[in-house]
Amino acid sequence: MSFGKGPQRPGEPCNEGNKKSAAPSNKVFEWVNKKYSRGSLGLKMASVFLLSQMTIIIATLILFMLVSSSVMKKTIRSFLLSAVDSNTNKLEYVAESEYEEEKSHEEDIFIEYNRGYLKIDEDYLDVINEVEIAIYSEEGKMLYGRNPIAKAMEGGDVLQSRIYPYEYHGMDYYVYDRRINSIPGLWIRGVVPLTMERDQISDILRLMAVFFPMIALISVLISLLATYNWLRPIQRIEEAAVRISGGEDLKERIRTGKGDDELIRLSRAFNDMLDRLEASFESEKRFTSDASHELRTPMAVIMAQLELTLEEDRDIEEYKGALRMIERHGKRMNKLINDMLSYTRLNTRKEDYPMDGIDLSELVRSLCEDMKL
Repeated sequence: MSFGKGPQRPGEPCNEGNKKSAAPSNKVFEWVNKKYSRGSLGLKMASVFLLSQMTIIIATLILFMLVSSSVMKKTIRSFLLSAVDSNTNKLEYVAESEYEEEKSHEEDIFIEYNRGYLKIDEDYLDVINEVEIAIYSEEGKMLYGRNPIAKAMEGGDVLQSRIYPYEYHGMDYYVYDRRINSIPGLWIRGVVPLTMERDQISDILRLMAVFFPMIALISVLISLLATYNWLRPIQRIEEAAVRISGGEDLKERIRTGKGDDELIRLSRAFNDMLDRLEASFESEKRFTSDASHELRTPMAVIMAQLELTLEEDRDIEEYKGALRMIERHGKRMNKLINDMLSYTRLNTRKEDYPMDGIDLSELVRSLCEDMKL
């Protein structure tokens, strides 16, 4: 009985599994597109970081390939020397008179040699680290053991103990011949294929092929997260500047967080600049309000004097008195305008505006004269 959806129609693709598997990757790409715009500094830094890290990994892999071949060859030579030396100690010459006694007490192998017998341990043919051992006579004839290239090497000269390379059917081998001094006319030969080197390097390359994409993906995520956190103060500065330039409140500030790196100090300096900008803006607002108030007073006096003078006919002296008052308040307005201009220039050229005294009694007397209407 089926409790899910109905059977799939022929030819209808099944995308549910693909959608589920693609969901995490889509979220990653959406996050990257949201946090990093094309050509952004963060994306450039992440790309450089990722490129440098991938370069280091590839360079390390190439260096490993160059070094590992030499190291593996030395290791194989060491295996070959060790195996030959170890098997040399497993050989013993038994005289014919001692053969029956030795054979009755031992499970080893005995072969005829030079009017006597060679006693060989039963584990002589065991292959360790792919090294195969064989016993040869002085004439180059194999008496016992294993050698994968024995037929190719028949009739070869066995001159001295040495390790030398040998190629057979496209395969490379190391061969080590050693004379057995304790048994005259007897040699031991070890043969090991160099496939061990290629096999181990191939295994490493296969592992790298599996893990390299994972390392690359982790490197991408780490670089994106790191650059996002490093550049977050700059993004906050940008967001605050956009909001302020859009006409929003000047009280907007950047969240600096903890720390004392260059970006944090830049954020704090930007906040200090905003504090000074806000104070200057508030000062300008107060100045504008005060200037409007100061200009309104003489203007009101002038308008009142004009209305009063024009209500009825006046004699010449009254007209002259009204004009003198209008003139005085006009000069006052002109002085206020000049003072406002001087005030706006005060912050840039303070040395051009020295301190000066003022007669407060004259100021009060003038105010009383103006306010008596």
